[in-house]
Amino acid sequence: MFALTTDITSNMNAFGMLLEKGNILYLYCTDHVLHLNCKNRYDKETFIPTGENGDLSDIQVKQGKTHSQVNTNVLFFNSSTQALDQLKIAQESIVKYEEQVEQTGPLKPLTDVYSRWWVTFNMIHCIFYLRTALNVLVASDALPKRLEISAAQWEAFDKM
Repeated sequence: MFALTTDITSNMNAFGMLLEKGNILYLYCTDHVLHLNCKNRYDKETFIPTGENGDLSDIQVKQGKTHSQVNTNVLFFNSSTQALDQLKIAQESIVKYEEQVEQTGPLKPLTDVYSRWWVTFNMIHCIFYLRTALNVLVASDALPKRLEISAAQWEAFDKM
């Protein structure tokens, strides 16, 4: 055996260190590394271009908890059947969602899973889709203000 690639859990890291002692190359899974770096970037800093025409000549750095905020929303809906019902009702009453509701019914926010690299993208994609319904619920005080995703956080997701 020349090399081995695994995910990046701590037990696999320890296993990889043992392999390297035996002159077997140990590689981290690129998908997992990219996944964790993207999640880290979403939660650390948001880079907002402030130059003319949105160019990168001047960049404002804002602290963000973008991924954490979305994850908090998802966990809230997953733990409250009443909130999830309100989200479904909001989707049913908004024209944008008519086709989706008719075909498969209202969507439920997707949960992020730490060890699955593709799930963060799916969670963010779903939240983007539900953006209008979420904003309606926050504006109508049907959801706590702490669940509001700020304009800067939406922009951070859009730019990344």
